[in-house]
Amino acid sequence: MQKRFSLGPGARNPLSLELQSHLVLFYRDTHPDALVCARATLTPGNNPNYLDSRATFYSHLTLDGRRILPSKSVAKAPNSIIQIDLNGARYVG
Repeated sequence: MQKRFSLGPGARNPLSLELQSHLVLFYRDTHPDALVCARATLTPGNNPNYLDSRATFYSHLTLDGRRILPSKSVAKAPNSIIQIDLNGARYVG
């Protein structure tokens, strides 16, 4: 079996409040059934999935033999890859 992708070295770092807000809005727009919200949000009875305030950032991703480097831009990252583990399932986008 051929390995399709692999991750380079990673480090777990805190996410800024602004980035957390953008991620919550992204998940609300693209996956509303996931009920992703920030930890500071009061959502009694909704059984929400709280966004982790830390994320693992990888130096690169190798996909089908091609190395993909993270964007250095703080405003745009059209080639970004985001992964979330939610309720035992892994989502990558």
